[in-house]
Amino acid sequence: MKMQSTSRLQLLQNPFLTIFHDPGSSILILVWSAETARMTASDFKEGLTRTAEYAEQKNPHGLMVDVENFKFGEAMGPELMKWRLEKIVPRYNKAGLKKFAFVHGSGFPEKPGEGEKTAAEDFLTKHFASEEHATEWASS
Repeated sequence: MKMQSTSRLQLLQNPFLTIFHDPGSSILILVWSAETARMTASDFKEGLTRTAEYAEQKNPHGLMVDVENFKFGEAMGPELMKWRLEKIVPRYNKAGLKKFAFVHGSGFPEKPGEGEKTAAEDFLTKHFASEEHATEWASS
């Protein structure tokens, strides 16, 4: 993922992810690495917990998650999704998050519209091919 803004501050880096805060565009950025292929459910939970902590501290307008190199998807079962919904989403809501953007990489078909919201989420979620489009949307 190209870092286009010089105002991005790195908050955390480990083998599985890097978390940035861009105060200029009021977004938090989570970049998953290819090392997620060897990640455990505990590592995944730790990553999302840290992201939620930073969201509560920074109160960003948007959260952009780069999943282009995310390899843990096959291990994502209903239990982890339920855990995210019960433990992480309420923290994002409390932090005042308005937009949640996923970046999938080139070739991903972007759909028009403002994004979608589930009953548990106070924020809109949308999927993008490029970081540029995701950043523009998430910060607006």
